[in-house]
Amino acid sequence: MASLKETRAQHVTAARNITETAKGAGRELTADEVQFVQEQFATIETLDRTMEEQRKGDELMARIAGTGGAGLKGRRLDFSPQGRRKSAELVAARAKDRAEAFGQKAFDSSVVASIDVAAEPHPLAQPIPGFTAALTVVQHATANYRYVRQTSRTNNAAVVAAGDLKPTSDYGLIVVDQTLAVVAHLVPGIDKFILEDAASTVQLISNEMLAGIGTAVEQFVLNGDLVDDGMTGILQTSGIQSQPAVGTDLFATTRNAVTKLETVGHVPGLFVFNPVDWQRFELAKATGSGEFILDGSPVDLSARKLWGVPAVVTTAIAAGTAALLDLSAVALDTDTGGVRFESTASAGDDFDRNRIRMRAEGRYGVSVFQPLGVVKVTLPV
Repeated sequence: MASLKETRAQHVTAARNITETAKGAGRELTADEVQFVQEQFATIETLDRTMEEQRKGDELMARIAGTGGAGLKGRRLDFSPQGRRKSAELVAARAKDRAEAFGQKAFDSSVVASIDVAAEPHPLAQPIPGFTAALTVVQHATANYRYVRQTSRTNNAAVVAAGDLKPTSDYGLIVVDQTLAVVAHLVPGIDKFILEDAASTVQLISNEMLAGIGTAVEQFVLNGDLVDDGMTGILQTSGIQSQPAVGTDLFATTRNAVTKLETVGHVPGLFVFNPVDWQRFELAKATGSGEFILDGSPVDLSARKLWGVPAVVTTAIAAGTAALLDLSAVALDTDTGGVRFESTASAGDDFDRNRIRMRAEGRYGVSVFQPLGVVKVTLPV
């Protein structure tokens, strides 16, 4: 049975044969031939829609199965308290299942679980729970990957009279080769009876370890240094825009940052603030009256938005500095394995002392496709 692609090719060939026959004979298509060709292309369009739906279905099934794949986009890494709790519960459940399956009561298996903390895109109507939850994720089958970065933009499109030379636009493109970096930590010396007697302990430790991984990823993605980390973070990337403080006006400064993105054709998608600086917006008071100006300010507290742009807070960005991103200009890279949890009683003298050592790790990177889609903002003191 022919595949959809093969069937499509057959209809394309049938339509092409009719038109080429008429062209070879030096004549126009007959009414019957026109109708036949139109029917072929109507069928081709139906097949195209069907194949596109199948592609979307296959991608959805891959996400559900957690298999990922290089270039798979549209997912988010959910290191929020809710996301961590779900993953920690799964770690504890898998640890228990494995212990029971091997006749073990202690939490001493060599590989406990591999947790993928990717989730669906965060609803735009709700406050975003964290910086990484806002970024599109690209999963890679191997640690080494490459992407194309745009370093400049000169658009010269214009109305052109018939016969005139067409203008040329210039988009500086470079290929960036990168390797996913390992983000990891471990917890040594946990008495195995504590883990056996209190089932919630495994969940608590897993939750805390996920929180640590999430914090490190945010720090790395924003501020990574090529020399120390092997990869350059968003705010360290050459070619991003900068917005200096406008006097002592927080609102004017951030509004100017919005204008900078819009001026070069980018769409403001996310503000990133240190919690201390976001508090300054919420506590801003009117000059003279000393009243809070929230009701009349561009701050939307219920959705945590500023100038209509969603905002997130993270300690990974220094107080006094903010960032404004076009979310299509950057991506968070990872592999298909998620966060790995492992435990062992075989390290050092742990077995002799009845102790369990736990480790959590994952591999991450960051891609900055368009540096002009990022504005580093210096906030007023």
